[in-house]
Amino acid sequence: MVYEVSMDKNNKPCLKKVDRPYLRSEGRGVWVEIGRADHVGIEKFVAINRKNGLLVLPDEDGFYRALVLTE
Repeated sequence: MVYEVSMDKNNKPCLKKVDRPYLRSEGRGVWVEIGRADHVGIEKFVAINRKNGLLVLPDEDGFYRALVLTE
């Protein structure tokens, strides 16, 4: 599954699924699921991941995902 950074209806960045193959020139990362946006305490996990330098964004399905380098 390929995700692209897009803007939601409130002009905040979010991830959107696109139906196309992954292009090698796009980078060396994968979006890893952290947890659902409605889980209790998810803000703590998002803050920890951001503190450690990861890009964390919500996706259109209600999950938070972190960009993790694979190579």
